[in-house]
Amino acid sequence: MSSEPSATSHRFRLPWSPRTLLILVPLHLVAFLLLYVAVLHLVVHEVAMTYEAESGALLNAAVSKIHSSMVCSQGGGLHERLGDLMVSHEILGLSVFNASGHPGSPVRPPNPRVSAFLATDADENVRIDKNGGKTTLIAMARIRATSECKPCHIPGATIGALMVTRDISDALSATRRRTGIGLALLIGGWAGLVVVVNFATKRFATASVDALKARVAAEPPSAAPTTGVRLGMDSLSHELYRSLESTLREHRKERAAMESRFENAERLASMGQLAAGLAHEIKNPVAGVQGALELLVEECHNDDRIDLYQRMLDELRRVNETLHSLLHFARPRKPQRLSTDIPLLLKDIADLARPGLSRRGITLSIRVDERVRTFILDPGQIRQVVVNLITNAADAIGSSGSIKLLATPFPEGNGMILAVVDDGHGMDEETLKAVFEPFFTTKLHGTGLGLAVAQKIVEKHGGSIQITSAPGEGTTVFLLFPDPGEEISYSGGTEA
Repeated sequence: MSSEPSATSHRFRLPWSPRTLLILVPLHLVAFLLLYVAVLHLVVHEVAMTYEAESGALLNAAVSKIHSSMVCSQGGGLHERLGDLMVSHEILGLSVFNASGHPGSPVRPPNPRVSAFLATDADENVRIDKNGGKTTLIAMARIRATSECKPCHIPGATIGALMVTRDISDALSATRRRTGIGLALLIGGWAGLVVVVNFATKRFATASVDALKARVAAEPPSAAPTTGVRLGMDSLSHELYRSLESTLREHRKERAAMESRFENAERLASMGQLAAGLAHEIKNPVAGVQGALELLVEECHNDDRIDLYQRMLDELRRVNETLHSLLHFARPRKPQRLSTDIPLLLKDIADLARPGLSRRGITLSIRVDERVRTFILDPGQIRQVVVNLITNAADAIGSSGSIKLLATPFPEGNGMILAVVDDGHGMDEETLKAVFEPFFTTKLHGTGLGLAVAQKIVEKHGGSIQITSAPGEGTTVFLLFPDPGEEISYSGGTEA
């Protein structure tokens, strides 16, 4: 990982991915449209209500002013005074009607709106009419007789009405236009601010992540995460930052471990190829030397030389066994699975191993579960594995001990378990972790390939090896073989 931030991290990039934009843009457009319509409707409504309140107040003032002009006791000139009043209120579109709804003179037809209004008990009525693109405010007020109107009118009786007609279309249009422009500027500015803030946040986050990657890459793998750096962030951002830092560190550790495993695998593969080639080249000369020594032993009559030749033969056989193990480890052959009699296989192995074990004071016993009879496996390879485990157990015991060979089906009955149990000196945790590593050995003359080869053979059968051991408590090696697809046949058990 490079310690410097990538150059591409500072290029201009959108704060969101295309998929996010496909969701956010329509969502924001709908929200902006709803906001625009709602605010515009609210403003226009408030303007119209203002006009209504203003017109109502003007009508009340006009009623108070016109009332004295309609009192009979003040003599003539009523029509002139009413005309002057309407001229002064011409901007409001003021009209005067008598008690029957006629505009000033009974000769002119009554106004339907005024007549309908006077037919009610209301003193005021304000409404807005919309006709096409024109909006008109119509406000009406009732004129009632007072005590001053005696004896012409009964106090409280209707003596007329006033009506104001105002065209507010231009005023409302101007309000809509100015409000729309203001809202558009506000929404556009807000959207621009969101883009700028998100872009700045992305740049800051990218720079922070690059700096964090550089710092994590520069530190040794064992370095602990930082705890005191806050970087001016709130608690949530700080926790996210800490979580990202921990994730990067874990990723770095996993990557380092994976690279180590790859290097180890490549090393083992190269070593296996080299070992296979060397074993093949060395095996033939060793066989020739071994054959020549065997001839010398047969022809020699000197006891001292025979003993020397015999020791040389023993060493050559050990070399040959090492070469054989190397070949099996480097080029393991595919199992030739057969229906194998398990009790008979274990008995043959025990008969082969007992003479050598007896000379060391080690007993070997066999116990096969009565349900196990045959199992599908490669008898030659499994014989090699079990013999190797018996040899290891005998080396761990030294002298005067016991080894047990056990066979039992899985608890579910769909596989078989072979176990080699000894009462030797056992192994500690560090040794248990390394026993399957190639060339690891605790013996003076061991090759360190026995358990590695055994593990490969068992895994080729689809199974696994598990070892339980403790210092001074002996060792148990379990060979777990899953059912290869054919049923186990059962018969009587075998115990030796």
